[in-house]
Amino acid sequence: MPKPLSFYKYQAIKDWSLDSLKSQTIYFSPPDNFNDPYDCAVAPFICALPDQDIGRIREKISSDTATPESVKLELSSINPDTLREVLLQTLNKNLEQAITRFRAMRGISCFSEKNDELLMWAHYADKYKGFCLEFSSNNALFDKAIKVDYSHTIPFLNAENQFEILANNNFEGILEKLFCTKSESWSYEREWRLLHANAGVKYKYPEDCLTGVYFGSEMSRQHMEDVCAMVRRYNKDVKPWKGSRSKTEFKMSFTEY
Repeated sequence: MPKPLSFYKYQAIKDWSLDSLKSQTIYFSPPDNFNDPYDCAVAPFICALPDQDIGRIREKISSDTATPESVKLELSSINPDTLREVLLQTLNKNLEQAITRFRAMRGISCFSEKNDELLMWAHYADKYKGFCLEFSSNNALFDKAIKVDYSHTIPFLNAENQFEILANNNFEGILEKLFCTKSESWSYEREWRLLHANAGVKYKYPEDCLTGVYFGSEMSRQHMEDVCAMVRRYNKDVKPWKGSRSKTEFKMSFTEY
């Protein structure tokens, strides 16, 4: 999936955001801090397995050298309906445990494709009093950026997904998709995410990764000067932009500061 040329991170003027700016770091937050109760807390709907897929799973387990012979023997004698119920219970249990572990450990840093979204300025940049950082997406930092998928329905596991999980105990790809799926109501954010193996981590980005800083229309002159001074200590090429409210449209426009 092609990436945008730049990623944007909206910030309020807070001690932690200014510290991150000074130290040239981005923070990977635990999902529990997010404002959407569905975010990273969605258990997928599990579709019923048809008989042919029950047979495929039985054959896969039977040929797996790591599976004890006693388990293989037990599975060979279970009828499809009973096996389907056993597999469903196993899937639900394993997924619940995996989602809990994933939420407890993984850190997430969120970015947007847009720097002029009014709701983003209102929600994440303290009602236009904050700022928005511009990062070049060509930097290796964003090689593993994942585009958020917006949906009206909760994700589901089809037969192939279930077969993959049961045969290989492979949750990573499934969980990453869940962690990057949100309600269509949030689609205005045009969000991309970076995932880290650990929550609460600060990652130091290269100096040339930050390319611009945009100031909200209600940001004080003193705060603009302070942010400019912080940024220019380590990168004089970062362009500052001052935001203003249009008098004819509901939009923000920016001029170089």
